[in-house]
Amino acid sequence: MDTMRELDACPICETVDRTEVCPYNGLAVLDEFHGSDVVRYAYALCHGCGLVYATRRPDGPTFAQLFEN
Repeated sequence: MDTMRELDACPICETVDRTEVCPYNGLAVLDEFHGSDVVRYAYALCHGCGLVYATRRPDGPTFAQLFEN
């Protein structure tokens, strides 16, 4: 199920310098997602524009399954 897309740069300003501020998302507290790759979004603070964004995102069938459920 776990198809993740990784971002190498900020989606707004395209700066690559960043600091990870939180490795996990809210799915980490749900039993059905323990051990799943979708709990790790690796939120990061962009050093260029200050945006906090997920450096890892669900993609393809993984995104569809999360969206539908």
